Amino acid sequence: IPYLVSMTAKPIYKKTNSKIILFTILMIWLFFFPNAPYIITDFVHLKQRFNLPYWYDILMLFSFAGTGLVLGLLSLLEVEKTLMEITSKLKAKIFILSAIPLCGLGIWIGRYQRWNTWDIVTRPMELIQDVFVHLSHPMEHMDSLGLGVVISFFLLISYLIVHSLIGYSKGNNISINHHF
Repeated sequence: IPYLVSMTAKPIYKKTNSKIILFTILMIWLFFFPNAPYIITDFVHLKQRFNLPYWYDILMLFSFAGTGLVLGLLSLLEVEKTLMEITSKLKAKIFILSAIPLCGLGIWIGRYQRWNTWDIVTRPMELIQDVFVHLSHPMEHMDSLGLGVVISFFLLISYLIVHSLIGYSKGNNISINHHF
């Protein structure tokens, strides 16, 4: 979902020339962005089963988690590219570098607080209250909040690696850099 939403942002903006619509699309993207790398946290559910080899579950989950991570990072790059065409490079970088820890927070909210993306619309006050209670006493929740921090750093490093592997031409087109 975040990748598809990121791919629609620029065409819709070019058609409407509305920053309000672009902002709405980017907020939808931001709400769904944590869902892409979230599956990485599903490795906690791995266990040996007698009817299937352990490696089968590992490879299956790894392929899904890897796909989610890559599509999430590509959506991040696509949003960055769109914003750089519409606003300043600094504003685009600030948005992207803010989205990464917000993604880590979103993954923590989903994994430990057990909230879903649609709760932002269906139960916003309960969600905000629950998150505020936990964030206002971080030392009591260091074990679970640590996931958000670690995931954020992992995403930042992954983003920097992918960003360095994918070069931007003068037209800000994403292209694979073949200078190995």
